[in-house]
Parts: sequence; structure tokens; C-alpha cells
Amino acid sequence: MKLLEQITRKLGRLTKKPDVNYRAYIVSKPWREKSNHCLASTRKHCCLFWGAEASHSHHLHYKNLGDEKNFRDIVPLSRTAHKIIHWSIFWKIKPVRRVINQILRVNYLIVKVFFSFQKEPVSRRKIKVSHR
Repeated sequence: MKLLEQITRKLGRLTKKPDVNYRAYIVSKPWREKSNHCLASTRKHCCLFWGAEASHSHHLHYKNLGDEKNFRDIVPLSRTAHKIIHWSIFWKIKPVRRVINQILRVNYLIVKVFFSFQKEPVSRRKIKVSHR
């Protein structure tokens, strides 16, 4: 019995992830660098609204908090898209969240490939409409 307890304790220590304080981490320099890298990976194009400028890096989950990777853990979103994703129907219902996360991952790949062929970022300036 003692051997089993020792093995369980050792496995627990090996598999336990470091506890990262979300609020402290989200304002840290390492997060800012990862977030900027995420935004740059699609030339600041949102993965939900492709024509919108991405200004937020959205966590698809928090399992790898502190060790995020683009596509697997975080995707670039516009402010509006980020608010929509965090509506309770999308975020609090796990099956729905899983589907949304897969859609965001697929869109991330599409946006990354599509906009990688452009030499310069697409202008997102508002077009002035003249009334005649």
C-alpha cells in the first residue's frame, strides 16, 4: 500500500501543471509577447471576421496557461468577435464551446494561408460614401 501511495504522489507531481495566476499573467511581458506574436501570425486579421483588425488574443482553453501556442491555445480576434465568443451560450456550454473552438482553429489556418500571400497588409480604412 505504501508503494502505491508513493507512486501516486510522484505521478501527481509529474503531471501537475504549475499554478499560474491568470490576472497577473495576462498583464505580464511574456503574455504581451505571445499575444503580439499571435496577432502578427495572421497580419492582425480576425479569425472570425476576416476583414476586421484583430486586437485581442483569445484563449481557446486555459490548460496551457503560461505556455500557449498559436492555433492550439490562442487565436487572434477583433474586439467585437472576442465579446461575441464570450457570450454565455458560446462560452459556458462545453459542447458549443468545443465546436466554436474548432471553427476558430480552421479559420485561423485559412486566414493565415490566405493573407500570407499578400505582400502588404490589406487596408482596413473606412470607405467614405459620397451622397449625390
